[in-house]
Amino acid sequence: MSSLKFFLVLLIALPHFAWAQAAVVRMLRGQAVQVSDGKEVALKPDDQVSVGTKIRTLEKSFLRLAFNDKTQINLGPNSEMVVERFGGGDSGIINVIKGKIRATVSKDYLEMREKQRSKLFIKSPEAVLGVRGTDFMLSVGASATSTVLFEGEIAFARNEAGSVTPAELEVIVERGVRLFPGEFSVQDGQKSSPTVPSLLNVGQLEKLEQNNTFNSDRAPSSTAEATSASIVPAGLSGTLAANAEESLKTAIAGIVPAVPVTTGRAAEAQGFVSADQVKPTNGSFLHVESGVVIPPPADAIFDSTTNTFIASSTNGGVSEDGSYVPPKNMEITADGKITVTTVGENGKVSRVEVAPPPPVTSLATSSFGAPVVSASAPQWNPALDRPAPNGGLQGINDPQRASGSFTDVIFRAP
Repeated sequence: MSSLKFFLVLLIALPHFAWAQAAVVRMLRGQAVQVSDGKEVALKPDDQVSVGTKIRTLEKSFLRLAFNDKTQINLGPNSEMVVERFGGGDSGIINVIKGKIRATVSKDYLEMREKQRSKLFIKSPEAVLGVRGTDFMLSVGASATSTVLFEGEIAFARNEAGSVTPAELEVIVERGVRLFPGEFSVQDGQKSSPTVPSLLNVGQLEKLEQNNTFNSDRAPSSTAEATSASIVPAGLSGTLAANAEESLKTAIAGIVPAVPVTTGRAAEAQGFVSADQVKPTNGSFLHVESGVVIPPPADAIFDSTTNTFIASSTNGGVSEDGSYVPPKNMEITADGKITVTTVGENGKVSRVEVAPPPPVTSLATSSFGAPVVSASAPQWNPALDRPAPNGGLQGINDPQRASGSFTDVIFRAP
C-alpha cells in the first residue's frame, strides 16, 4: 500500500514539475546567474531554469536557453529576464527587464490551439510583443524598447500596467502594430504607441540576422578620434547646444541630412507623421541599444523593387555584429544621448550633446530646413475581411504585404 501511495503522489507531482521546469541552459559564454527565492546561483550548461526564475548575464556574456517546447531564447550581454509563465497549455510570458534577446519560437508551439492567438508574450517596461512568428530580436534600453523581425510575424504594442495574464496581454497586442520580415519598430517610454513598422537598412538587417549569439567586434557606440576642426556650425557653443533645442537640431544637420522630398512610391517609403503615428523612412538605421532611429541621408538611392532607400556612409554604417556605427566624432549612448566631439579655434577638444534626428526628417522644417510634406497615413479598407495591421494601417511596406492572407491596398493620396 505504501508503494501505491508513493506512485500516486509521483503521478500527481509530475505535471506540476514538468510545468515548473521551463528550460535548460544549452550554451554559455562568459558568466550568467539565476536568482530564485532571493538566492543568486551561477549558471552552467545543462542547468534547469524554472518558472519564476530571474536570469542575468554579465558583461561580454551570452546564454542560450532551450525551452520545453523547443523554443530557443538567446540572452545577450548585460541582460536580465524573468520566465513568468511557460507550459500548462497556455501562452508563455517572458519579462525582459533590460538588454537583448534573440528568440526562435518552435513551430510546434505555433500549432497550439487557436491559430490567431499569440503563442508567446515578451514584455519589457515599455512594450509587449505577441509572437506569431519564429525569429526576432528585442532590445530593452534605458527608456525605449525596439524589435526587429527576421521571420514570421509579431504584434508589438505599448505595455500597460497591471496586465499580467495571456488574455490581458492579447488585448494589448491586438491594439498594436504588426511586423513582417525585414521590419523594425520602436516603443519609446514617452510615446503612446510604437512607430509604424518600417524596413530596416538592408545591410544592418543582414548582419543582425547572422549574429544570433550577440558576438561583438567593438563597443556598441564607440566613436572615432576628434577631427582638427569643429563639425558644429560656427557660433554654436557647448553651452548653447546644451540649452537650445533648435540649435541642437541644427548641429547635426550636416551629419544626418534629410532625405529629399519625392513623389509616388518613394514618398510612401519616406514615411509619415500623422496625428500620433510615426513611420520612419524605409532603409533607416537602428541604434539597437537605445532605440534611436537614424534615417537615410540625402544621397540615399531609392530602390523601387524593395521599396526602400539604400543609404551611403554619410550618416554612419554597420559593423560586422550588426551594430550601428555613428559618423566620425559622434557617439550614441545606451540611453539615447548623442554627443559630438569638437575642436575649437583654440584647439580645445570638447563634447557637445545634440538632439537625435527625427525619424521622418523631411516632415519638419524647423529641424533640417526641408520643406513640410503634407503626408497622410494610408487608410484601412474595412471591406477587407481581416484585422488591420499597424493600428488600422494597411499596405505600409508594399510589396511585403502582398503575400499569404495579407493584401496590398492603395494608399490614399496626400
